[in-house]
Amino acid sequence: DATRALELYRQARKASDQPCSLCSVGIATALNRQGKSKRAEGEARRALAEAEAAGGPENIEAWAYNELGNALYARSKLEPKILAEAEEAYRRALALNALEDDWPVRSNLATILEWLERPEEALALLQDPKCPSPPAVSLPEDRNSELHREGPVFVDGNRVKIPTKIYAPAPQYAVFARKKKSQGQVIIQSIIDQEGRIRCATPLTSLQGLTASAINTVKQWRFEPATLEGQPVEVYYNLTLNFSISGSQRL
Repeated sequence: DATRALELYRQARKASDQPCSLCSVGIATALNRQGKSKRAEGEARRALAEAEAAGGPENIEAWAYNELGNALYARSKLEPKILAEAEEAYRRALALNALEDDWPVRSNLATILEWLERPEEALALLQDPKCPSPPAVSLPEDRNSELHREGPVFVDGNRVKIPTKIYAPAPQYAVFARKKKSQGQVIIQSIIDQEGRIRCATPLTSLQGLTASAINTVKQWRFEPATLEGQPVEVYYNLTLNFSISGSQRL
């Protein structure tokens, strides 16, 4: 709960006899969650100044840069100058290499790059290193040869049965994407494991302001797994998400 977290971090800062960068970045996070981006920006900058004066730690600096990027992006109204400031904040967060999970930073940075008309850079940031490219094959019948059986196989609808969605929430429109009426299609290459979970997801195409949203969506999906000769198998499977302003997103 953002309100409770805000209260606790403020109490901790008040009780401390030293500058508390952890308190400041925690307050920034809570304010961002409450939609108070201008105040969050101030607290994030305060956290950075406190961390710099104390000589770190780097994980607090990275967290503060991330919250600064979040605050700038939220209040940017897609103005290029403020987007560029948010880009710089996210890049500094990544450069510190101190975050346990850098996906939220990478995905937000990629979205900003899409708004700045740099889709190739955005697509590169969203690639999943755990998602290897399918092996090159010369003929369709070679796709599931013994050479490739140790890893994921291809769905052919014949020997390898198609995985079936059992839980597939629709993608959500980000506020700026809806205002800009961004709509179209995102194609995602995925690997679905033997338990029907998305093991990895990497975009093959992009859609301004919505590619990261598409990836976040499919990571929640669950399937009846694909089967080969009656046994669950891991498969390569492309997923298509359609974003439409006029109605629900049909998958």
